[in-house]
Amino acid sequence: MFLDENLLKTLVDKILERFGKKNLLPADCKVLSSDIYSKTEKSISETTLKRLFGFAKRSFDFSIYTLDTLATYLGYENWNSFYELNQAPNERQMHGGNKWQELRMLCTKHSQYTLQGLKNSSGIHFTKTIEREKLSSFIQKFLLTGKSIAPIVGPSGAGKSIGLAHSALKLWLDDKAVYPNDICCFINIHQIHTIATYKHSLFEWFNKYLGLLYNDIAVLEAEKNKEDRLVLIIDGFDDRAFSSDKLKLIYSNIIEFINYNNEYSWIKIILSLRPTAWSKLVQAYFNPSFFMNRIFIDDSYPQENYQNHTLPFNFSEIEKVLQLHQVDKNDIACYSTDFINLISFPRYLDIFCTLINTNFTRKRSQEQIIYKLIETDIKHYFLFDAHTSTKSKIIEKMVELKASPYGQNNIELKEWSLVKDALTASSFCQLIDDYLVTEEKEYGNTAFPIPKINFTNPFLENYFVSWVLLKEQQYNVTRHLIDSIYLSEEFSHMKQSIVKWFLLHLLQSFNFSSIEEIFCAQRMPEEDKFVYFEFLVELTDTDKQRNEILVPLERQHHFIQSFFEQGIYYHYCGVDKEKVLYTLARICDNKIYKHNFLCLLFVNSMLQLKVQNAEMYLREYRQLSRHENNAAITVQEKLMEYTLDFARYSFKNDSVQALIDELAALQLTQAPYTELNYLSMLLLTHALLYTEDYERLYSASAMLQQQLSNAGGNAYQFLNRSLQLLHEYASLMCKGLQPATEKSILQLVHHKNNSFQEADSMLNTFSALLLAKLHEKKQNSNLAIQYANEVYSESQFNCLRIYKLLAFKILKDAYASNNLREKVLETDEKIKELFTHKYDDKINYDLKETFSFYPKSKFL
Repeated sequence: MFLDENLLKTLVDKILERFGKKNLLPADCKVLSSDIYSKTEKSISETTLKRLFGFAKRSFDFSIYTLDTLATYLGYENWNSFYELNQAPNERQMHGGNKWQELRMLCTKHSQYTLQGLKNSSGIHFTKTIEREKLSSFIQKFLLTGKSIAPIVGPSGAGKSIGLAHSALKLWLDDKAVYPNDICCFINIHQIHTIATYKHSLFEWFNKYLGLLYNDIAVLEAEKNKEDRLVLIIDGFDDRAFSSDKLKLIYSNIIEFINYNNEYSWIKIILSLRPTAWSKLVQAYFNPSFFMNRIFIDDSYPQENYQNHTLPFNFSEIEKVLQLHQVDKNDIACYSTDFINLISFPRYLDIFCTLINTNFTRKRSQEQIIYKLIETDIKHYFLFDAHTSTKSKIIEKMVELKASPYGQNNIELKEWSLVKDALTASSFCQLIDDYLVTEEKEYGNTAFPIPKINFTNPFLENYFVSWVLLKEQQYNVTRHLIDSIYLSEEFSHMKQSIVKWFLLHLLQSFNFSSIEEIFCAQRMPEEDKFVYFEFLVELTDTDKQRNEILVPLERQHHFIQSFFEQGIYYHYCGVDKEKVLYTLARICDNKIYKHNFLCLLFVNSMLQLKVQNAEMYLREYRQLSRHENNAAITVQEKLMEYTLDFARYSFKNDSVQALIDELAALQLTQAPYTELNYLSMLLLTHALLYTEDYERLYSASAMLQQQLSNAGGNAYQFLNRSLQLLHEYASLMCKGLQPATEKSILQLVHHKNNSFQEADSMLNTFSALLLAKLHEKKQNSNLAIQYANEVYSESQFNCLRIYKLLAFKILKDAYASNNLREKVLETDEKIKELFTHKYDDKINYDLKETFSFYPKSKFL
């Protein structure tokens, strides 16, 4: 039975008074149950009492037996007696009074029941979900039209139900509702089961549950205000909830109700359906004129939303939800575009929030989280489905067709006829409703629709292709399979993802020999092997896994040696790959390489202003080098000390010039210390940038460039370009804008070098910083702000907080010159927040755990 919130509160208060307590604890429910039995000789379970007092989930579905027993316990004859004496005065007056107000009261109770059920069944806590403003806007537009039905169409997990719950609260059911005089009856399709079960009409349901006869509509018309509306929201349409015949009965009754009340435009029906249910409803019951005159479609949205009216989350909405789950705004800004696009679909965001609550995300890269989201989602929709076999066959056929040159981008109708037949139509519809497959119909510039079938996102496509290939090989991965994938043009754009899914499967099944097979493939380039090795590093969490998988692979393929000798390590400068670098350092046998790893970790920590991490790496460096007698290592250690002293205490050591001279005296390109010296140069120049010692930065960067004139290789290209950019920046800071400076800077920034990756994030970010400083010196505030904001955006993504700090200073000066006081104050706050992060930033969880377990150096 439905209970009004006020009446429920009255019941609870009277029970507490009878029981002799002001407040109740969960443990008291057992004692209360015994007390009720002793006074009424009727039993109410402890669980029921916990639901009543809010200690367990409830949906206001207390039985008459329960309510009668509670009323008897309170001294009333039965529940009806309690109800009559305790209902609100205005509620009692409604009976036999205004029909509109009486109907609103009953509809509100039904709506509260539905809302409570939705809140209880929400994947993440309802308080941590948000209103979909565009959905509310769509409904408000519908209310202003003469149309009768508004469809909210979307696949499973599109957020229809929760979105409607928020919209219903905002528009009708909250204390500050937008339309307080409207009647909103928000029900689930299961609540009108009598239509399907007993073949009742919708009018009969209204009569039974709302006391509304078909001829009462005219009475309501006379009693209501002109602008008031009756809004019926029906949620939960699903082909698997009822048989096809029973759904047809419900559909036909809705249409009958609309047609009968054609003259009453104030009666509105909102339907929440999955795509195939909506398609069947349109095809079976809507003729073209009915569709045009009675169905509301917002044509201002793109074609895909013309069918759905359920939009993905935008970035602002994602940010709101994640902040409700205690995710830092700065961390959200670091999410890649691919990751944001994936979690823009509400179901994936729901899974991600669940992973956050389990602490899974604290130890994982974005790539790992993406794989986990896809794996979790697909396992749910395949493992718990009776049609798995047929759905698998459809997927296999799609992969087969997409692997052909004809169907690489999508599968057109001609090819799809091989798959979509009478035997598989039902399973195909389930794939669409489960948002694993999409079937789009594009009209373009022609009158004829062009159907296109595809997987809903590239991550799903990669998963299913990997699965089908693995299935064909009886779940055995061989080097010959990997070679065939690398030779295939059809798989060229997804080969790395396919191999990564193989690795994930093999790791979970403890098939380490097949992992080794992958790395023995002859067609696989060496740089790809390192990508997969890094992926395994990210996946391994225990010493046992590292010893059984990573160490043997490293000994056989010498990844760490290649990492330095082939200059791969420069890709890791200014990139948040802490776990990878630290794990490589742990499994490394070469002491010089260990020093390199620790220095690179230190440099990255300082670029990100993670001072605690930098302090930890310096401590490890000292432990490792305490028995070393090497000038290059000594200089590097002193440079680390100098940088950390400034970060911690704003203390500038006067010995920095001596350190510059010591570094210059070394044979910088002599093996085996070449990479160690390169990292020292990178550390020195950024230490001078951080301490704003621009005179020394100007001279040191020029001197180091000259000493490196005869060097070569990818790492040299990276370092040399870094030195050039830093030299120009220092020139602007200590010498001002010279006549030839602008031309020199523009040539440097736009220079292309085929042997070097221009897409490197660290150098691109600093290039934008250099342009921002150039335009600041030219007093071109607009361009200075534009480039400084570009630096801010890029440094957010890569956590390059030193660059962000310099960009903030440029922004502050530019805003000040334009008298934008509020912007100046806002930028000041961001600078303070950045310095707060410098001291408060948490140490990487994995590494903190490692050092608490190993108080001494892991490298000795």
